[in-house]
Amino acid sequence: MVIVDPNNTTHTTKVIPRFLPTLDIDFVLYNEVTKVESTVVDSYVYTDGILEITYDFNFSEDENYQIKITEGESVVYRGKLFATSQDAQDYDIEEGVYKYSTI
Repeated sequence: MVIVDPNNTTHTTKVIPRFLPTLDIDFVLYNEVTKVESTVVDSYVYTDGILEITYDFNFSEDENYQIKITEGESVVYRGKLFATSQDAQDYDIEEGVYKYSTI
C-alpha cells in the first residue's frame, strides 16, 4: 500500500512494476469513497527495478484510492493508496476518537 500526505500537492510514489514501460504511461487514481476516477499528469523514472512516479494531486484526509498504471492496454501496476497526515509507522485509525466505558 502506498501512503501519501494530503497536506502536500506534489507526491512521489515508488512501486515495483510488472514490467518495464517503454512508452508513456497512464496513472489513474480511483477514489473509493466518492467513486471518482482521475488521470494525473505524471513523469516517471525507472531505476533498479523501481518505478518512481512524480505527480500533482489534492488528496482528502483518510480516504482510500485504487492505483492503476497502464501502458496502452497493459497493466504496469495495480495497488492501493491511502491518504493520511499521520506518520505511517505510528498510524492509529482511532486517533482523536474519544473512548468511554459503559460499565
